[in-house]
Amino acid sequence: GQIVRYYDAGYNASYYGSWKAFNRESGGYVREKESRAIASVGKVLAAIALANQGSDTLNTLYLDRSAPERGLETCRRRGKLRRGRKAEIVFACSLSPPLEHRMAKLGQSGARNLIRKLGYNLPIKYSNNDATPPTTAIVRGLITSSPRNVHHTSGLILAALTGRSRIPLPEPTLVRRFDQDGVNSISADNNASTSAIVPASIIKGANRSRLLAFLSAPLCYQHNNNRYGTLKSLYDWCHKRRADVKLHFAKTGTQVNLDQNATVDVWLTGGIQFNNGKAYSYVVLVGTGNPDRPFGQRLHASDIAAPLARILLRDLKREATLGPVAQLKPKKSSR
Repeated sequence: GQIVRYYDAGYNASYYGSWKAFNRESGGYVREKESRAIASVGKVLAAIALANQGSDTLNTLYLDRSAPERGLETCRRRGKLRRGRKAEIVFACSLSPPLEHRMAKLGQSGARNLIRKLGYNLPIKYSNNDATPPTTAIVRGLITSSPRNVHHTSGLILAALTGRSRIPLPEPTLVRRFDQDGVNSISADNNASTSAIVPASIIKGANRSRLLAFLSAPLCYQHNNNRYGTLKSLYDWCHKRRADVKLHFAKTGTQVNLDQNATVDVWLTGGIQFNNGKAYSYVVLVGTGNPDRPFGQRLHASDIAAPLARILLRDLKREATLGPVAQLKPKKSSR
């Protein structure tokens, strides 16, 4: 849970949550008041649910009621045909309709429990007073959360995939110890017990390989030697293509307002383990979090978040290879 790299360019530290979700009297974060939607990053929860269910593979066909006439093996969409799309393509290309249809079959109670256990909120009711089904909220990314919690979720997945599924994982923190009076200090872990989650309580160990397959598809999917997927620009960071990476998964999300071209937020979250065993989860967020204040037109996570993630991944590779910067280590006494 220890953060090794952190950057925030806003006046408020949006990583820790929207300012409206903080209690002004106590300063505490009120998760239930968080209004920032996580866009297609919500499909990470769908991947967990389907992997836990245990029957779906990358080749499982999901019904797409709006499939194109051609290009079913690509990211094409917005057709009028009923066709099956492979799960690998659905996750690689972040196709909502077929995944929404598949998730509905799993039932709403399990989806609602997963949302709650991972610290997310269901969206407010629509104007007609009908609540959004939890499976729909997950797939469309209507569930809300802080970037910190999204980061925590990726950390839980990474822990499960790297053999640490039985160890409680607290929320990411920049603080190691709290200095109480200049002499005594308390470990930050002692104050994180309420936020710690045991990965095995969320992710079934027997199906971890399925989870990795679903969530690495945006980085790794190709057909006829052509690359597709929301993260095809980071294809060279697919663990299948690198000798120095043991595993890597990632998911993007682009949040818009009622104007489908008005970009409010772009997200990217994932986890990587290098061959020397060092592992890091990460989250990248650029945006306003306010549907009334979009920051651009036709901008997507692949345009903005992916280039930033490339810089971060290069930095993490150096961190994993070299360890702590030499100048920061205590100097040895010459005596």
